[in-house]
This record gives sequence, structure tokens and C-alpha cells, in this order.
Amino acid sequence: MGYIVLMVVLGLVAFVLVLGRRVLPREMVLAAAGVVVIMGVITLASAVHQVPAGHIGVTYEFGAIVGQTGDGLQFVS
Repeated sequence: MGYIVLMVVLGLVAFVLVLGRRVLPREMVLAAAGVVVIMGVITLASAVHQVPAGHIGVTYEFGAIVGQTGDGLQFVS
């Protein structure tokens, strides 16, 4: 839930920066691009999970266990 709220807030900030570009055109567009890059980095960081060596990851789908994953870097689906 926190991720969704953060993305909505950052999206609104980027939108406001793009709308305010009439005041400082180049700076506002660069700031909006920076916010979009930050959103991408946060999305990529929250899309991976490290399963420790010797452990098995459990895959959940709507609260039910649907499979297993091995150790290592795993992408959240």
C-alpha cells in the first residue's frame, strides 16, 4: 500500500512540475524528469527480493501458496 501511495504522490509532483514549466521551463522539466527517474529506481528496487542461500522462497498469489523458488535474486511478480 505504501508503494502505491508513494508512486501517486511522486506522479502528482511530476505533473505539477510539468504544469509549472511556464515559470522556469528548463528547470521544471529537468525536475520532472528527475522525479520520473526516482520512480523508476524505486520500482526496480521493490521488484526484486533476495532469497538466502540454502533457503527456498515461497510464491504467493492472492494469499495462497502457488509455488517455490530457489535461492538467489528473484523478481517479484
